[in-house]
Amino acid sequence: MYDVYVSVNEQFKSSVNLQYDLGNDEKIKQYIPTSDLCDVIKAYLKSSLVEDSKKSTFLAGPYGKGKSYLLLVILYLLSKDKNTKVFKQLVEKIRLIDCELADLIEEINNKNIAYLPVIINNNESDDLTQNFMIALRNSLSNAGIDNLIPQSTFSECLAQIELWEKSTELELVKVCEKMVKCSLQQLKDGLTNYDKLAYEKFLDLFECINHGYRFNPLYGNDFASIYASVAKAIRAYGYNGLFVVFDEFGVFLENKTPDFNVKLNKIQAFAEKCNSSNAEGFMQFCCVTHKDITLYQKDKKYSDDFEKISGRFKQIRFDRSLDENYQILCSAIGKRRGYSTLLKRSRENNRDFIERLSESAVMTAEQVDFIFNYGFPFNPLAMYALIQISEKIAQNERTLFTFISDFDICSFRGFIANNEQGLLNVDYVYDYFKNIIRDNDDYKAIYYKVDSLSKIDLKQEDHKIFKAIAICKIIGDEIKFNSKIANIALSLNEPELVITARINDLVNQSILKKNISDGAIDFDVMADAEVNKLLESTIITKVASIPLSELLNKFDCNQYFVSNRYNFENKMVRYFSSIYLQTSQLRQLAGFDTLLKQNSGDGVVVNLINDDGMSQLEVEEFLREHESSKIIARYSSAPIENEAISKLRRIFAAKVLLDNKKETSEVLQESLNLLIEDTTQELNLYLEKYFATCIAINSCDFTVNGLKECIYRSLVTIYNKTIVFNNEQVNKNEISPVTTKARNVVIDDVLQNKDTDFGKTSAEATIKASFIECVNLNDKLFDYLTNIFINATDKIKASQFVDMLVAAPYGMRRGVIPLVLAEAIRRLTICNADSVETVLFYNESAEIELTANNLTKMMNNPSKFSFMYKSINKERMLYIQALGRLFRVGESKSFTDDINNVFKSIKTYVLNLEPIIVKASGSDNVLSLTESELNFKDLFLRYNLNTFDVLFDTLPAVVKGDYSSAPVFVGQIKENYFNKIAALYKRAAEFVYGIFDGKDNNIKGSYLRWKLQHKFIEDIVFDDKFKKIYNALELPLYDDHDMVNALSEAICDSTLEMWNCKKEETFKISLSEFVPYVQNFNTSKKSIKNEFVQSATQVQLSSLGDTLYSNLQDALDEYGAALSNEEKIAVLKKLIQKIIY
Repeated sequence: MYDVYVSVNEQFKSSVNLQYDLGNDEKIKQYIPTSDLCDVIKAYLKSSLVEDSKKSTFLAGPYGKGKSYLLLVILYLLSKDKNTKVFKQLVEKIRLIDCELADLIEEINNKNIAYLPVIINNNESDDLTQNFMIALRNSLSNAGIDNLIPQSTFSECLAQIELWEKSTELELVKVCEKMVKCSLQQLKDGLTNYDKLAYEKFLDLFECINHGYRFNPLYGNDFASIYASVAKAIRAYGYNGLFVVFDEFGVFLENKTPDFNVKLNKIQAFAEKCNSSNAEGFMQFCCVTHKDITLYQKDKKYSDDFEKISGRFKQIRFDRSLDENYQILCSAIGKRRGYSTLLKRSRENNRDFIERLSESAVMTAEQVDFIFNYGFPFNPLAMYALIQISEKIAQNERTLFTFISDFDICSFRGFIANNEQGLLNVDYVYDYFKNIIRDNDDYKAIYYKVDSLSKIDLKQEDHKIFKAIAICKIIGDEIKFNSKIANIALSLNEPELVITARINDLVNQSILKKNISDGAIDFDVMADAEVNKLLESTIITKVASIPLSELLNKFDCNQYFVSNRYNFENKMVRYFSSIYLQTSQLRQLAGFDTLLKQNSGDGVVVNLINDDGMSQLEVEEFLREHESSKIIARYSSAPIENEAISKLRRIFAAKVLLDNKKETSEVLQESLNLLIEDTTQELNLYLEKYFATCIAINSCDFTVNGLKECIYRSLVTIYNKTIVFNNEQVNKNEISPVTTKARNVVIDDVLQNKDTDFGKTSAEATIKASFIECVNLNDKLFDYLTNIFINATDKIKASQFVDMLVAAPYGMRRGVIPLVLAEAIRRLTICNADSVETVLFYNESAEIELTANNLTKMMNNPSKFSFMYKSINKERMLYIQALGRLFRVGESKSFTDDINNVFKSIKTYVLNLEPIIVKASGSDNVLSLTESELNFKDLFLRYNLNTFDVLFDTLPAVVKGDYSSAPVFVGQIKENYFNKIAALYKRAAEFVYGIFDGKDNNIKGSYLRWKLQHKFIEDIVFDDKFKKIYNALELPLYDDHDMVNALSEAICDSTLEMWNCKKEETFKISLSEFVPYVQNFNTSKKSIKNEFVQSATQVQLSSLGDTLYSNLQDALDEYGAALSNEEKIAVLKKLIQKIIY
């Protein structure tokens, strides 16, 4: 067997695990550097020498390409304690490949630059913070600097548990343990591993032990800040910082948990912290992925988060060249005694094969020679296929390295153990990866086809042909390695004549087919007679009656055409959509309006299917009769071939069958999907060739040209007033949230006439530059728009502007329209000494602020919004200024802003008025407010007020004044509000000290004088109502204002400023009843206050005693006023008697 002569080198027998192989000298010794690896190592080492702005990177590369091994070497080169001998050997290996990198490594070593590696393992838990904290703890512990393990919320919790374990009140702790169903030891185990659930249990336990108090930690769980502090602290131990590797970051991106966006924000924050780190404590952050970061962004709801996070990272792509992969794979094959003799004999036997392969497009003669000499018994094409397939579909458990080292029967090791002649051909590669092919959405149809053919009784060589075709299709290189007979023969190391004969036989059996366009061999979807029968039946019953144009429109539903020349000249994307129409249907049309409405785009290309012999002249006459500049017809006198129509109907019959999944088996579904895929490709090629020969008739000038020239001429004619806005992110109908935000900043800048400097490279700067260029070139448009505003006698619907600008001859994209309207409004907003010109903005009938956000909302439903141009004269200006002084509003640069600010200040003033004023009405008017005083505050308490209408029309009418007198009347109203509340306080105070025979003209003094005459008041057990009054009177308050509010809160549950007529009455009645209640109190009903109070206060309560006290208090409070105080005391006395006796 071959394993007598060849073996698998030791370093390929096990994969690299970053966590467990750090510092493994054997792994470093075995490392084989190549030029592509040296480039990546160089990028990371250079970053460790300079304060790079982006120390956060995505390291992207396919499975099985050695990313983990590469990082192991990088971390070794940046480690602190290196084996001198191993280090020198590695540097010398690298020097043979890249002298610059070798010098860089020695420079880093001489400067004693070292980083502590931290490996994030996403498999630890779903809690990102926990994974980061565990990784940091493990790294510090492995480095022998446990003392730097940072303080966190979790460590505080563990410290508290230690205190509880030493506490004398352990019984209380045990009671609470049972209540939260978690022991201290379980909590310690969880908190040690930063377990979130353990932390939540700890909070419950803490609250139980401390009678309701919540745990308030000193330290937070912001792992980004914790890492930054550790990066600084480890400098004292000879490290320059941390090198953090998030292994399998791609898996983290694919497994989107419910809090995925929160996790992404944490990753973003950590990357920002790393990027801003400096010599005080560097942090490098490497996230390992298997493909470009943008390919993980499948869910639109995370698009903004992905956009933000990708902006914080530098992407480093790890791609090996084919030659470097050949070199590594060949080095994995150990050569034993007798190998040279075996190789010589094999080369002689395969001389013709080697010559044919050397002349193929797949490999150079040098590559074939190298692989045959050093990679035997690999068929060089099998090694090529292994590398390509590994990049397409490899996973952790199956890669190009595991293909070499696995004991699988289909692996290299399995082949050399079971074969003594022949080559390891491409069919072995298919067999090794077939389960992964089956589970891959892109390629599983190929697997099912090969699998279904495996059940047919054919020669073994035929099944190898199927596998070779499958590998060609998965690799998908139509130029170098398509499934032509020559490549299949080379893949299987068979003579081309033999393979040709077998394939011809399989074609005759309708198992395989030869594509007419390129001669490639493919699986024939018509191999199954049952499938053909089903298709023919479905065509007759479901498809044949559908018009050909309808089938073609469904088949080719997303096609559109552009004029690159027009789009380049106008810095925007315009396109024509495409439809199919039979000439017999064209004759029935009354015009093109309906057709244009039903299709998107700036025009429509009508692909005519000549089913009734319509001539070119007839088509042109029809276009003239129904003139539409947005229509281009593509015409051919030749009809579509019957074979193409048959293929089209088979596709739709297959789709009908697939829609009825209950009656189709999985195997049948795969066959139908293959039929659709293959026939679609053929039909597309046919239609492309058919319409390429058609002539394009331009209905805007009836010239016959190439299609692109027709589209260009049409667009120039239709949109002859289009504006050039050179920003592709804004100049489209739907713009991203990020672009919207930047555009809106510019819009607000325009509306406020600020001319802010946004720098040179920001999104706002580029949008503003494009906008300024657009404004300078389109004065006529803006003059036209401003005239529309000025000449309008009423509100103008926003839809009037939007519809006009979207339609020809402007054809403006919706993303640009808010900017254009903002500029027109800015030109109208003029302020001088005698007048102000402004534009008001309305959402339906409600006036709203003219801001970028509101203009953006307007674009969603323009018919709901409207504008109105207004001119404000000198008298109105002085009126607003007077109101501004009254409500302390400073003047701004914009009088429009002054109006809004005055309105907001009055509104805020009214909303902050005392409730006694706010709630006052004609029927409940404690303060006796006048009609104007009531109407003024009621006006500004309304919702959806229109600023302009309220200030200039409604307010003067409410206060019964004109523009000169209204501010004076408003000032009087403000003063009256204050005075009337002060008067009410005075009346209330006079009433209270009158109750107590107030000779002191002061509530406190009157009460104390009265109390001297009723000393027994302290022995009274009051009902709740009078107890509150008594407690309020006992408060150390000496100001009448404060005393009135204290009594009001006791009686009315509110201060005086929240009174209504009913509360005022309640206040007076309750106080009037209090005095006779005390005076008539029967002194024989002595309180039991003194029976137990003195003895009870001498006992110091334990923690358990506090808990019992709290529970009893809660129970008493729960009954509230349902039980009198005397009855509550009776209950407590019974309990005491039970304890005593």
